[in-house]
Amino acid sequence: MPTDDLFATGGFTVDPNQTFLALTVPKGKLFVLTDVIVFPLADKSNPEFVVRYLIEENTLVRFQYSTVGTETNWSQHFTSGIKVGPGSKVNVVSTNQSTGKTGFQLLGYFTEP
Repeated sequence: MPTDDLFATGGFTVDPNQTFLALTVPKGKLFVLTDVIVFPLADKSNPEFVVRYLIEENTLVRFQYSTVGTETNWSQHFTSGIKVGPGSKVNVVSTNQSTGKTGFQLLGYFTEP
């Protein structure tokens, strides 16, 4: 795979009940999401820290995950990837059930549709 096709967002944060536009897939390309790196923004261990997030293609939910506590590994790695169509927006949503600001990074690659 050419390295030009690999993609990683920079790190970004999402507050509870907010949406972040992570990327818009270029026209003529398909994006395959392979990894969602997730980390709590907490100063200390907190077993009550809740994050429920969604990965959307435009407004269609493609993946959702819910976790509790800052001691767990929240990152997700997809063996076959989540495919997102040409021209689509990839949004990360932290739902109103989340209790704090959360950091994210998306990894994947572009390919022909």
